[in-house]
Amino acid sequence: MNNIIQKSTIKNYLSLIDKNSVSETDLYEFVNSVNRLYNLKLLSERCVCRQKIEIILTNIKSEIDSLTRKRVNKTVKMSITNDLYKSLSNNLIEQSYSFESLESFASEILLRIDKNDVIEILNNLIINKRRLSSESDLEKFIHEQLCLIYGKDTVHRQYSIGGFLALKADIDIGNGSIGIELKVVDNLTASDMQRIIGQVIYYKRRVYDSNLLLVLVSKATITPAIAELKSFIEELGISVVYLIATN
Repeated sequence: MNNIIQKSTIKNYLSLIDKNSVSETDLYEFVNSVNRLYNLKLLSERCVCRQKIEIILTNIKSEIDSLTRKRVNKTVKMSITNDLYKSLSNNLIEQSYSFESLESFASEILLRIDKNDVIEILNNLIINKRRLSSESDLEKFIHEQLCLIYGKDTVHRQYSIGGFLALKADIDIGNGSIGIELKVVDNLTASDMQRIIGQVIYYKRRVYDSNLLLVLVSKATITPAIAELKSFIEELGISVVYLIATN
């Protein structure tokens, strides 16, 4: 997967945000450059950072619409929320590449069904706090995002793993290749945590082995109790992803 192209696109957007003034021409050039990357298949709907780039393009097109209505002084000081800026800045590469440099990349790199790729995708999702009203809403949102990358025939909700307990993984990718268990952790009790440990042990041993992900989502930074749960489950050989929702 070509993270350089995706993350450089995000860095180039943040450089516009950091400027004191951006012209209408600057914005059009950005959109046209991103469109060229899509046409060259250097960006695609299968990108790990697909959602972030979508949000970026929406924001830029909104700025263009605003500037188009102005008769004079067609410049703008762009701004986004601190939460969005922080989310976009997360996990970026150190070196910055211009769009011209990115277009020199010759071929599309296809996305494999790989656990590390899925972790990268999850870490690059921007989850609104309203998605945490129920685990079903969160599951639906993450399922939709994964379907856009891997395809609807590859990603399934409530995937039966068989066995006498008749348990179901929240999300499955590749019919048993990778399993995802989702938990909103803001109000977990000790009993809830014990149940989570039992679930993931069963999923790991029955189907997923080392390709099981426990995704913990919260409105705030990790608490000592959740940190202990995370550490314990990781000691079992299960990957844990902790995500913080934004406003």
